[in-house]
Amino acid sequence: MKRNFFESLIAGNQISPPEKVIKNLMLRFTEAINIEWYKKGQYFEAIFYSHQIEHIARFNPDGEIEEFKVNIPESQIPPLIVSQMHAIGEIMSTVVINRPSEKHYEIIVRNQVLQRLVVLVDEQGTILERNFL
Repeated sequence: MKRNFFESLIAGNQISPPEKVIKNLMLRFTEAINIEWYKKGQYFEAIFYSHQIEHIARFNPDGEIEEFKVNIPESQIPPLIVSQMHAIGEIMSTVVINRPSEKHYEIIVRNQVLQRLVVLVDEQGTILERNFL
C-alpha cells in the first residue's frame, strides 16, 4: 500500500526512543502529556505539553537532557533584556532555552519598518545572534 506524502512525513519522523530517555523525560516533566518523539541526528527530541504549555526537550543517546525550550510571555523575560528588545522594536514571541549550565532567550522582534528579527540573547543580555526572518 502506497502512503501519501503527509502520512510518510509523520510516520518517518515519529520514533520510539530508548527506555532511559523516556524515563528521564518523565522524571523531569512529571506532568508531560501528548508526547511526540523525533530523532534529530544522534538526539531524541520530545514535543509535549506540561501545565498547558508546549515544551521541546532534547536528550542525548545516554538519556541525559541537553536542553529544553518553552514559549514564555514577555513578563517572564528579565527586565534588562526586555529593555534591549524594546529598543529594537516590538516583542512578538519568546522562547527560553534551558541548558544545564546556561539559559538563553530566542526572541522575535518586529522593528519600526515591520521587519521581523530573531535575536538570541544570554541571561546577561549579550546578543549572541541577530538575524532577519
